[in-house]
Amino acid sequence: MTTCIHTVIKNEPDEYLVPWLNHHCPMVDHIYIFEDIGSHSHKHVTDRYENVTLLSVLDIYDNQAGKDRLIENDRKGKMNQRYFILDGVTYIQKLNLYDWCLTADVDEFLTLQTPYTSVTQVLEEFNDKDAVILQWQNLSGDYIAKPDYNGKDYREFYTKIVGFSISDAKFKMDSKIFWNLRRITRWNLTGLHCCAGNWCKTDGKKNRRSEVYDKMYLKHYITKSFEEYIWKVYVRGMHTKGAHRKISDFFEVNPDMLERYDECMAFKDEYLKKNNINLN
Repeated sequence: MTTCIHTVIKNEPDEYLVPWLNHHCPMVDHIYIFEDIGSHSHKHVTDRYENVTLLSVLDIYDNQAGKDRLIENDRKGKMNQRYFILDGVTYIQKLNLYDWCLTADVDEFLTLQTPYTSVTQVLEEFNDKDAVILQWQNLSGDYIAKPDYNGKDYREFYTKIVGFSISDAKFKMDSKIFWNLRRITRWNLTGLHCCAGNWCKTDGKKNRRSEVYDKMYLKHYITKSFEEYIWKVYVRGMHTKGAHRKISDFFEVNPDMLERYDECMAFKDEYLKKNNINLN
């Protein structure tokens, strides 16, 4: 059985990308990293790994119409994530090299429960499924500014399991998908993305609301530091034109920081000023 991972990145700091690659390269046969439009190059990092291929998101398409759609959406500030996932998986499926493909972000770490020791060991139980849905175990920390890593893996700093309000359904649902490339078609790719069709979680069930981190799941470092969070929101641009991540989300996932709200906001204002970020 062959496995791969598909991810899209944009201006990802080395201190986050390197531990993610170190963790996943031994777990799967190959990793495909697609750089988003306008991103700096990550080639100086990815060249260190034999089983990593670095591409542009525009390389997903062999027709100009697909490329133009991404460029136009980016110009308008619209999210391209749906196209990245569905069309990126289709791109990898056409290579006909892999049985399974996981779509994940670089703040998500594939994790196995004891006694499982390999990804293939888990996936072999689900070869009759079109997809396996992996849940998040959300993790956070206590930092306003970014800690001094000094060569450490940032996961050492963020170990607190985060809970969410019941009303915040997006964090109670499933997260990312391991696609069975030998079974899916372009039609059920779209359906499975919305969690319809022949799928299950690694507990064998289709209950999307239950928090079961069974056999295989993702450790999701949703709030690494407030500095990293405002970088995502204001530098990467996830606050613009209806994008899903806002400053209020930081305090939702890390309510202890509400006691330091004024300090956080002062830090945000200073950060934006120091980095010449104008929100007008």
